[in-house]
Amino acid sequence: MAHYYFDVFNDGALYGPVAMELEGREAVEREAHRILSDMARDDLRGRDAMSIVLELRDAQGQSVFVGSVTFVSRWLERRQELERPA
Repeated sequence: MAHYYFDVFNDGALYGPVAMELEGREAVEREAHRILSDMARDDLRGRDAMSIVLELRDAQGQSVFVGSVTFVSRWLERRQELERPA
């Protein structure tokens, strides 16, 4: 098993590093996907924009993997149309 460090940036704020031992690329990708999806699910509620970037470093400190999730939402109608009484 190899030792890795996860740095997670949630809208620019750094969370980490979190150290983990993982075996192989598939395990690294699975863990990265889990972290990104969990954070997106937990942190998205009530927000209209969010960006999460996960950077993974090996035991020597070399960046070896990056993943990200970006979410942006907005209404396309003009605001007056939404506020008009029915």
